[in-house]
Amino acid sequence: MIKHLFKMVWNRKRANFLIGVELFLSFLVLCAVLTVCTYFLDNYRRPLGFSYDDVWHIEIAHSTTRGDEEQLKSQILLTLSTLDEIEAAAYVAEVPFGDDFDGVSIFSDDGKRILNRGNWVTDGLGKVLDLEIVDGRWFNREDEGLKGDAVVINEELAKLLFGLESPVGKDIRRWNAELLESRFAGDLAKATTYKVVGVVADFRGDDFAPSTPFVFRRVGLGDDYVPSDLLVRLRPGTKAVFGEKLLARLQSVVQDWRFSITPLSDHRTTNFKLYLSFITIGGFVAGLLIVMVSLGMMGVLWQNVTQRINEIGLRRALGGATRYIAAQFLGELLVVTTISVVFALAIIVQFPLNDAIEFVHREIYLGGIFAAILLMYLLVTICALYPSWLASRVQPAEALHHE
Repeated sequence: MIKHLFKMVWNRKRANFLIGVELFLSFLVLCAVLTVCTYFLDNYRRPLGFSYDDVWHIEIAHSTTRGDEEQLKSQILLTLSTLDEIEAAAYVAEVPFGDDFDGVSIFSDDGKRILNRGNWVTDGLGKVLDLEIVDGRWFNREDEGLKGDAVVINEELAKLLFGLESPVGKDIRRWNAELLESRFAGDLAKATTYKVVGVVADFRGDDFAPSTPFVFRRVGLGDDYVPSDLLVRLRPGTKAVFGEKLLARLQSVVQDWRFSITPLSDHRTTNFKLYLSFITIGGFVAGLLIVMVSLGMMGVLWQNVTQRINEIGLRRALGGATRYIAAQFLGELLVVTTISVVFALAIIVQFPLNDAIEFVHREIYLGGIFAAILLMYLLVTICALYPSWLASRVQPAEALHHE
């Protein structure tokens, strides 16, 4: 039966070529859309690694020409500590649910370069975001005298660098621009190091971001660089009207600076809408393409039935059952679909094999492909039902009239 279907498809290769190309392109689009959707859904279900409830973001706009900028920032942090409504406060270079965390290059002991994300933060961030410490501790003033910049890394990076060993107290080689050439010559030992003081649970920047190796780098209030974004954790039950009091207090500290306050939950909502709009637009474009392909496929199949009325009428006259005739048209289309899917898969599987999409786990990629295959065959079956039914209703006399 299958050999017969392949023969029928080959005999009508010119007519089936157009359908095959449409199916080929549609399958590629389906794979892309479903893989992206699966990727985002998989990320969304994972824990964030921090708490954003009762956390406000204070953005500071200030003049960069002032020599006492860092001193004023320290004074702001001291002022916030006197407010009963605030539990903790910290400066950060990047804010969750919006900012793209910096890329950081570090090296393992065997010289392998590991790309990860990072953030410059002050000592209070662990309490502000309620980060879960799984080994060691968070930053404190003891880190001022450490040899090497103090860092807190997440579990994923700890496993990559140290396996099952505790990384607390150990050094991490980081990329120094001066070693751009010599790092390939075994001179990595001279690179400036990070000193690991603690490990936190895996941290993600927003709901749809993947879990990646992450480094929190400590910033002291006396350093040359202190970020200009503040995160503060409010005590439970603090009302939104506290924002006016907070702004007034901040403005009294530095009158010529400007402050804006946004709950971190609002950043999350905005970020969620942004991703949702991206997914919606992509899904709409893909859906429109699939509808157009479906309509075109039904039209081609309908024309195929019309052109083969003589053949169908002859089979009916020789005693061919209607269900076999309908199955033949459906089977031919499924064979064309299988050929198109195989050619598409030959291209698609090259991406994970060549690590062209390292940020997507292979399980997610395979899940998107499997879902696309199921949807493609379902779509083809639905499109072929009515033309196949029309073919099964052709009577022998109709073939003579058609002639």
